[in-house]
Amino acid sequence: MGSRRQYRALAAAAVVFAIVGLWISPVSAHTALVGASPGPDETAGGAIDFIDLAFSDPVSNAKVTVSYNGEPLPGITTVTDGQIIRFELDTPLELAGRYEVTFEMISFDTDETSSAFFFTFTADAPEPLRIGLTDGQGPTDGGSGGTDPVLIGAVVAITGLVGVLAVFVWRANTRRQPEADWDR
Repeated sequence: MGSRRQYRALAAAAVVFAIVGLWISPVSAHTALVGASPGPDETAGGAIDFIDLAFSDPVSNAKVTVSYNGEPLPGITTVTDGQIIRFELDTPLELAGRYEVTFEMISFDTDETSSAFFFTFTADAPEPLRIGLTDGQGPTDGGSGGTDPVLIGAVVAITGLVGVLAVFVWRANTRRQPEADWDR
């Protein structure tokens, strides 16, 4: 069957796995950008007079800056439905090239967050779609998304807990065998 060392190693590994999984969930539960229109590294065209940013959780005190060749473009930032930041440009984009979108906000857990990405504007490329909420379930769009870190942490924790349970069941079964089996 196995030695006591193997049992202890398996039990320790399963416990560590469960603890790491339980730790990942709350630590990783920060508000994340789950969609943007136009999105990071996307090429978009048409009459773009907006930038939409969707987040995994409600945000506040949002500020968005859209820059072309280092010069900020005029516009207004609003937060819609708590999870979507909209930047309305004063005039639609006209010059082809790379645009930088910089955003700052305070997430639901009061963390100050800032980040940036680039997209390319070419007049003849497809026009991006607006981001909206569907059925009150959270932001949806056809653009970029991410993996929910809370879900990953939960899966790791459950797997670790199942491992701990399996080790204890295995240990209970090995106790039924004579002591001589333990020394192999």
